[in-house]
Formats: sequence, C-alpha cells, structure tokens
Amino acid sequence: MLKALFSTAILLVLLNLNLNAQNLKLGVVDVQTVIMQMPEAQSADQMLKDITLKYQDTIGRMRKELEEKLDRKLPLNGHDEDIDTIGGL
Repeated sequence: MLKALFSTAILLVLLNLNLNAQNLKLGVVDVQTVIMQMPEAQSADQMLKDITLKYQDTIGRMRKELEEKLDRKLPLNGHDEDIDTIGGL
C-alpha cells in the first residue's frame, strides 16, 4: 500500500513537471534595438555626434595652421629660429 501511494505521488509530480514544461515559453530580445529606440539613447547619440563634429573641425583647423606654418617655415614653438637650423640640420 505504501508503495502504491509513493508511486502515485511520483507520477503526479512527473505529470505536473510535464505540464509546466509545456507552458514554458522562451523569447529573444535584441537589446541594442531596444536601447537605440529609447529617447535618452537618441539624445546621447546626437550629443556625441555634435561633439565629434566639433573636435573634427578643431583638428582640421589646427592641421591647416600647422601646414601653413610649415609651408612658410615658421617655427612651431614661437622662437625666431628657422626650422632648417633646429637641431643642427
């Protein structure tokens, strides 16, 4: 009798596990898509683009000034020495 009750209890547990397994649902979430659709992420992205553009403009302007100084052979450090004479060249 005890064996029958034990067997019935195990059978009920196994059936319950089987029913719960059938209700189990899995899903996949693309976190990058979700985050990029958030207003905060969009404003942060725009802010980064603006800062990048500002720094690229500054670097471009500095490069142009450097090239102009090199073309005119002006010293880079503000001294009156000619670039050709720096370092014994």
